Amino acid sequence: MIERWIVVGGCPRSGTTLVGNALGAAENAIVTPEAQFASEALAAIASGTLPPDPREIIAFIAGHWRFRIWNAPMPVTWPDFTGAQPSLRMSGAAMCAAIFGRIVSDYARHVGKPDARVWIDHTPEHLRAIPVLATSGFDLCGVHVLRDGRGVAASMKAVDWGPRDAAALAEWWLARIAEGFAAERLLGANAATVRFEDLLAEPETALRRLSGALGLEYSDAMPISRALRVVDYTRAQHRFVGRRPDPARAVAWKTALSAREQEVFESIAGPALALLGYPRAFAAPQPPGRVERVGTWLVHNPVRRRWIKHVRLRRRAALLDQR
Repeated sequence: MIERWIVVGGCPRSGTTLVGNALGAAENAIVTPEAQFASEALAAIASGTLPPDPREIIAFIAGHWRFRIWNAPMPVTWPDFTGAQPSLRMSGAAMCAAIFGRIVSDYARHVGKPDARVWIDHTPEHLRAIPVLATSGFDLCGVHVLRDGRGVAASMKAVDWGPRDAAALAEWWLARIAEGFAAERLLGANAATVRFEDLLAEPETALRRLSGALGLEYSDAMPISRALRVVDYTRAQHRFVGRRPDPARAVAWKTALSAREQEVFESIAGPALALLGYPRAFAAPQPPGRVERVGTWLVHNPVRRRWIKHVRLRRRAALLDQR
């Protein structure tokens, strides 16, 4: 049964999947697809919008699109659950935890790791949800993955969600890393930090250090792990899973971003980059002017974003209809 929950998070496109996939190669660990339903269920219990009733919790998870794209059957039923747990004496959060444990344990058996005791959860947003995740009662740990914000901005060009222009990306990155540092402080000794660039340059060294900090046994398979079964919905953006980390990816942003995009990013996030030890390309970067901001808005306007969201939702629905 799952006893520990290791949340690998940070700013999206920072390498959380790389880290989660690597740690999932540990003998007693299982890495699952992203599990946004977990924090949403716990938050709904806390707010009172989801009744603390196993039937309601199971229905919530089973109907959540993030669970449905796991393409795994729901192993828990109401009669099954009541026979195994003293449900009437459990809090709503404890019920959620028991159901999560059953789901993840069943998933581990399904992929050939029946003895897994540690859940590796690489949902990036879960670091910001540490207060609500802590109500579950699991032995909770967190890994904050840091990446040069310009690398994050370049990586965002490969996906169809999130901010698009350099200024918005800089502000978004700053907000996400601030949440990561806050989560580290909250978790204390149960938190670890790893740099994406270190993982690319010396994966064995970085993963040995990280495994030791988390109390996991290092496996030689970690740098080339295929522990994560990538779901169809995210296959394109997780195309590097199973490949050995490539050091060239650390500086790919230098050609993926235009010089002006780099300058605008540094005009907003430059001090944070310097504090984190990332060399800046501009001594005095100039922020976007009014005309430039209007031009950026015309390119990345709300109408375009709504259309992209509409296409994504239709694609999601088509994938779920195939299940």
